[in-house]
Amino acid sequence: MPSTNAVVAERQGLDHGAMLYAANGYMTAWFLYTLNNDAQARQVFVGQNAELYRNANWQNVRVKN
Repeated sequence: MPSTNAVVAERQGLDHGAMLYAANGYMTAWFLYTLNNDAQARQVFVGQNAELYRNANWQNVRVKN
């Protein structure tokens, strides 16, 4: 199993309810990483250079390992 237990991030300009309708690949990547231990999806969430940290559309990113 992957070592990342939780990820919290806020999408710029959207509140929590709006996220239900804002489809994006990060949810898919999370499932690929946590359920299949997918190496490419892992890069979105793990490490100091994780994609989610570098994406300007996201803020307040927190990853718990």
